Amino acid sequence: MNQVLENIRERIEDFFHENTRLTAVLAAFLLSFALIAFFMGIFQLPQKPKKTAEQPKAIPYTAVKEFYPPEQQPLTEEYYFMRKQTSKWPDEEFNRWFTVPDKAKVEELGKANDKLTQDVLGVAP
Repeated sequence: MNQVLENIRERIEDFFHENTRLTAVLAAFLLSFALIAFFMGIFQLPQKPKKTAEQPKAIPYTAVKEFYPPEQQPLTEEYYFMRKQTSKWPDEEFNRWFTVPDKAKVEELGKANDKLTQDVLGVAP
């Protein structure tokens, strides 16, 4: 272990002896950096404490009148908490809410989907 450290020390000494100009520039840089840091630490202006806003004093709450619960409307018969779900729509509701699309609309929707798919896949690598 001792010999390894001695070998490293010799290599560093050889490097400094062979590169005297680089060594001088490096030493001057480190010395100037240390001096700048030292003087900045000495002459740094002390920061003034920040002013904080004063908090207003809390005023205790006193009720002028007593609280009254809101008036509740009675539930009507038209209001249901749940509805019965069926697996199939009655014909009346089916005819009222569902319209069978024509062939042109289905083809237009298919083309729009194909275009969207091409836009997504066209960018993929």
